[in-house]
Amino acid sequence: TIGPAVASDAVHPEERGEAIAAAGTFRAAALLLSPLGVAAMLGVLPLAGAMGVAGVLMLLPAGTVGGLRRHLGAVAS
Repeated sequence: TIGPAVASDAVHPEERGEAIAAAGTFRAAALLLSPLGVAAMLGVLPLAGAMGVAGVLMLLPAGTVGGLRRHLGAVAS
């Protein structure tokens, strides 16, 4: 529930609706695809390994936050 709040605070007030919609879409996709991905990996990995891979894949978008912050800083300047 904190994702939409962070998304709406990070953008211009006119873009808040789009930011909340994008955060909700990403969350819905993650909730659908994560269990399916883990189930698909169980054929080649044990459960702990499959969940570890899924966790790392979910953390990858957090690596783009630095780029987003640089972009927002350039826009604000």
